[in-house]
Amino acid sequence: MVFFLTVDDRLQLREGVLLRGGFTPSLVFQGKGTGSIVTHMFLHADAYHLLSNMLALLWLGAALESRVGSGRFLLVYMGCGTLAALIFGLLDPGSTTPAVGASAAIFGVMGNLALLYPTSFVIVLVIPVPVVLIAILYALATISTIQSGYAGPIGHIAHLAGMASGMGLAFPMNPEDALKGLGIFTLCFVAILVMMQLL
Repeated sequence: MVFFLTVDDRLQLREGVLLRGGFTPSLVFQGKGTGSIVTHMFLHADAYHLLSNMLALLWLGAALESRVGSGRFLLVYMGCGTLAALIFGLLDPGSTTPAVGASAAIFGVMGNLALLYPTSFVIVLVIPVPVVLIAILYALATISTIQSGYAGPIGHIAHLAGMASGMGLAFPMNPEDALKGLGIFTLCFVAILVMMQLL
């Protein structure tokens, strides 16, 4: 609903909503706009940003929620989005650019799912893809983008912080499965890196 109000230029709400609701480290660390630690997850820059996040949340979120329940899913989602924003802010506390979107929280859901259920499959379009493979490919793509020096309007560090938060939250949820999942994730990650070097 908020997104559609900001799309209509006649209402002239877009900039105000994004500035007030987006997570701006320089303001938050001065004690201003602290609610944006949560509200930023519900705002999006444009229709493509919203649609891509909602599709990813549909595929990954439904898979995790069906396994851990709605309450624990909500804790993972909100916890990862919040932790990712704080980590992002700590790494660039002077930033005056508001960060918006659910991507870091969704990366957290992906990381949590990859550790607790690494051998499960998620249907992406019509193709069943192992969750651990999705998480590794997204992590590698994000790391590669950061290393290339391209920043753009995307919070790549926040995405990785979200994934790491989701993985970290897997341990109190189920320590034994999380440890096994971490082993599978690490083994697959190394195998993919080796294959990339050989190609």
